[in-house]
Amino acid sequence: MNSVSIVTLTRFNDIFSALSCSIAAYEHLEHTRRIVVTSGEVKIDHESGWEVIEGIEPFIYARNANLGIQIAGRDDVLLVNDDVQIQSPIIDTLRQISHDYPNIGVLSPQIIGDGINNLQAMARFPLRQTLTLSSSPLLPFVCVYLPRRILDAVGLLDESFTGYGGDDEDWCLRALAKGFKLGITGKVKVKHGFGDRKYSSSFYRVMTAQQRDASLTRMRRQVQETHSA
Repeated sequence: MNSVSIVTLTRFNDIFSALSCSIAAYEHLEHTRRIVVTSGEVKIDHESGWEVIEGIEPFIYARNANLGIQIAGRDDVLLVNDDVQIQSPIIDTLRQISHDYPNIGVLSPQIIGDGINNLQAMARFPLRQTLTLSSSPLLPFVCVYLPRRILDAVGLLDESFTGYGGDDEDWCLRALAKGFKLGITGKVKVKHGFGDRKYSSSFYRVMTAQQRDASLTRMRRQVQETHSA
């Protein structure tokens, strides 16, 4: 099985610190690359164990995520929002499930506190059942395992999605068109949110709820236009 690189993007030291501490608490990191693509004035200690990459400005999620994914080389990628906290070891479990189910294009753990996708938030299955294959065209990229062979087949995120959202839905639709499935496992869980925000904590520091909703509407319209052509 492939090695795994953790890739995250951040604009805020305190939000990133919570993610970094949770990963350090649960994961064996001796052979796991940790790549953080920064934006704005955030400053991260290069001795923290993270490879710090200065992102391209102005901040576009897809563009900076692609930068981190490319730097990960031939590794599989755990792409995780900075406002996520790991609740238990997850990397080995996700890697094993991805290996056992090679038709999964993108795999998500259960998301605690997420307000976007009920499939990810409510993935509570019987113990004998650790995986469901989603027929939904969307798994928000809150915390997703992306096998390198799938990235090779589907490609990177579409950088024409410059607002909030849309890029992950577009990628999922492209993966489905290639014959891959969307997977969610309740075997491992992560918490989504920081402070008093259940989700989108980083975005809510740079835009209002109204601006976020308007941007999401525009990006989803772009998805529809792209895939209806």
